[in-house]
Amino acid sequence: AGRVRFLGHQPPAAVLSRWDIAVSASTLPEAGPLAVLEAMAHGVPMIGTNHGGTAEYLADAGILVPPGDVHALAEAIRTMTTDRDLRARQSARARQRVADHYDLSVTLPAMVSALGITTSDRHQGPLRVLFVNENIGGHRTVHRALEKSFISDPRVAAEFMDVNGPSLLGRVLRMPIPGLARRDLDLQPLRAQLVHSTNTRRQLARRLSRGGVDVVHMYTQNCALTSVGLLADVPTVVTTDTTTALNAYRIPYRQPTRFTPWSVRVSMPIEGRVLQAATHIVANSGYAADSLTCGYHVPEHKLTILPFGVSMPPRPAPRPDRRPRIVFIGHQLERKGGLRLLKVHQAQLRDRCDLVL
Repeated sequence: AGRVRFLGHQPPAAVLSRWDIAVSASTLPEAGPLAVLEAMAHGVPMIGTNHGGTAEYLADAGILVPPGDVHALAEAIRTMTTDRDLRARQSARARQRVADHYDLSVTLPAMVSALGITTSDRHQGPLRVLFVNENIGGHRTVHRALEKSFISDPRVAAEFMDVNGPSLLGRVLRMPIPGLARRDLDLQPLRAQLVHSTNTRRQLARRLSRGGVDVVHMYTQNCALTSVGLLADVPTVVTTDTTTALNAYRIPYRQPTRFTPWSVRVSMPIEGRVLQAATHIVANSGYAADSLTCGYHVPEHKLTILPFGVSMPPRPAPRPDRRPRIVFIGHQLERKGGLRLLKVHQAQLRDRCDLVL
């Protein structure tokens, strides 16, 4: 245990350069894992599970292992820890992949283009975009990055609207229902989204009544479930990293049951109304796009695949020749595979490398 450090959440820019190898060990697919891109941008050699957005973002710029395969995970870590030259090659390859595909200098022009799809060719001057932020979890972080990036962009006159949290009544309406919750029969995720989207509708209606908006950008569709009528009156781009059909099986605070497919069938038509009303949809990964086209029948001409963008930090200094330090990336230990990584480290790797959680 002396070779394991529990640091809790740390800002990536401040700490990633300290570590030699990053691991994302989630057994369930992540639609758009921003932490993977951040590690790659900082030149940290990456080991990830071979599914979802992780496989898509990492590709051949790291080592991919089958989800849940602890032996493959241990072997990948052994390979990385014993081959310093491999780590150096993977570091350079990861940074190059981010520079080519996921740097903000690449993704921001593509986002402007997606926003411009919704307006007339005769539009003059900066595009007046209202960015609606559902203001929860990692989505809050993504919106802050957009705000920082667009605030000085002459092509876009950006305005940002953070959705307020629920009232006391809203918190009551979204609470789990004892007995039904453990069977996933209480529709709690949907009720929480409806409460949140009702707040969105009130704020959005007040803002749109003042005019001066060319395009509304909704991140994500869940905050617009009760705003379909408003979306019909203004060009709208919906950006999403996942769908209910994908996310219902990886909610961190509840386990899927045999009733989860039923709750998904109830929720999808409500979500689908937003996707149908939107002028254009941006999916943050091909994994999410496949769900939109196959599960929600979004036509391909209405869909753009555009990953999150990250800022490329300066080239990292060569890492010292020392006992390798592995860092787990992800906010939730159990959901993201941190506990599994800890067990693998303690059982097979504690004499080879240090682990940071």
